[in-house]
Amino acid sequence: MNSEIEKEIDSLKRTIRWEQINNQCLYEIIMLSDKMSEIKAFFSKQGIDSIAVYGLGRVGKAFVNLMKKSGVRVAYCLDRNKSISLEGVEVRHSLENATGDIDMMVVTVELDFDKIKAEMKLDDSVSVVTVRDLMEAILLIPEKIDL
Repeated sequence: MNSEIEKEIDSLKRTIRWEQINNQCLYEIIMLSDKMSEIKAFFSKQGIDSIAVYGLGRVGKAFVNLMKKSGVRVAYCLDRNKSISLEGVEVRHSLENATGDIDMMVVTVELDFDKIKAEMKLDDSVSVVTVRDLMEAILLIPEKIDL
């Protein structure tokens, strides 16, 4: 097969996977939207006072709004796209601006999670998790989960 065609096929596969993950995350956000008290209780049980969110696409914005409605403190958001903003939340546009004044960094860009996590210079005390892993943990509402 032509290498250009192979590249196009790989790109299409990644796009399809990206959309599948985003749709699953949006579905889980909908599932959590009627569990506001459970969300706040989950973070309290985990000893998490404030979070930051990386990625402000559809999933990121919906997740931040859900956290704010649940009473979870979103200290700031990160997105490399300088034109992205979100009312009521500080948006930083460089990974160097990820600081340790948070307990957890939630990454909404799951396909690039390992790369993004490696680029962040956060204290070891800050948990870095995917939004999907976090939402699945909240939906399970366990006593204690190590994220």
